[in-house]
Amino acid sequence: MKKIWKYLQSYFKEEVKPAYFICVALLVAVGVYVEYTYDIEKNYVHIYYGNSPKYVLASAIMYGIPFVGSYLLYIVFYKRYDLLKNRGFLGLLFFALIVYSFRSGWFGYRIWVQNYTSPENFYYAQRTFNQIAQGLLIFIPVLFYWWFVNRKEMTLYGFKIKGVDLKPYLWMLLFMIPLITWASFQNDFLDMYPVYQRIIPEGFSTTMGVLKVFLFETCYGFDFVMTEFFFRGFLILAFAKYVGRGCVLPMVAFYVFIHFGKPLGETLSSFGGGLILGVIAYETKSIVGGIIAHLGVAWMMETGGTFGRELNLGE
Repeated sequence: MKKIWKYLQSYFKEEVKPAYFICVALLVAVGVYVEYTYDIEKNYVHIYYGNSPKYVLASAIMYGIPFVGSYLLYIVFYKRYDLLKNRGFLGLLFFALIVYSFRSGWFGYRIWVQNYTSPENFYYAQRTFNQIAQGLLIFIPVLFYWWFVNRKEMTLYGFKIKGVDLKPYLWMLLFMIPLITWASFQNDFLDMYPVYQRIIPEGFSTTMGVLKVFLFETCYGFDFVMTEFFFRGFLILAFAKYVGRGCVLPMVAFYVFIHFGKPLGETLSSFGGGLILGVIAYETKSIVGGIIAHLGVAWMMETGGTFGRELNLGE
C-alpha cells in the first residue's frame, strides 16, 4: 500500500495542476448531475437501441464530452497546443472513442444468436453472449492497433505480471467488503445486482439454473477484463506516448460516464477507483492487479446482491 500511496503522491505533486483537476472534476460532476436528474442515457441514447448507427453516434457524443473535453482542458492548462496538429494523437483519440462507442452501440451479432438458439433460451443466450461479444469488439481492434503501432515498444497494453506486487490489490478487496455489505442493504443496489437476476429468474433453485449462472458470471467477468484492458491498458499506455501522466484524468472522466444508468454511489466511486487504478497502471505498466481488483469487486457485488435479495435486506 505504501508503494501505491507514493504513486498517488507523485502524481498529484508532479503532474496535476489544481485548476485542471478541478475543471475536469466539475465537468464530470455536471455530467453526473444531468444524468441522474434527467436520465440522459435512457432518454437520449438508449432510445436508439436496435438502430445501431444512431446508437453508436449517440454513444460517441455522450462519451466524447468527458473524454475529448478533458483532453481539450489538458491542452489549454498545459499549453500543449502542438497536440491539435499531431495526427498520431488525434487519430488515436478518434479511434479510441469510436471503438468504445461501437462496442456500446452495435448489436448486429445478435442475429447470429437468434439463429442458433431456441426462442425460450434466446434472452439468456443473447445476454450471455453479449458479454463476450462486447469484450471482443474492444479487444480485436485494439489488438490490431497495438500490433501495427506499439508492438515493438511494449507488451499488449498492460498484460504483464513480472514484477507486479499483488498484495495491495488484495487489501483493496478486503477494504471493499464492508462497503459492499452496506450496499447490500440498499434498494437501488438490489434493483441492479445481481445482474443475473434479470436473466436467470430461477437462479440457484435448479441445477440448470446454477450452471446458467456460472456460465453467465464467467462471461460477465470476461467483459470486466476487457473494460480494464481498454481503460487502464489502452487509454493509459497508448496515450502516455503523447501526454505522459496527462492520460489519467481523461480516462477517468470517460470511465465515469460508462457507469451512467447504474446506482449513483457506484458511478461516484468510479472516479476515485478509476483514478487510483489509472495511476498504478501508468507507473507499473501493468493492468494485472487492476483486473484482479475489478473482477473481485464485480463478483463481490454479485454475491452481495444475491444474499441481499435472498435475505430481503433491502426491505
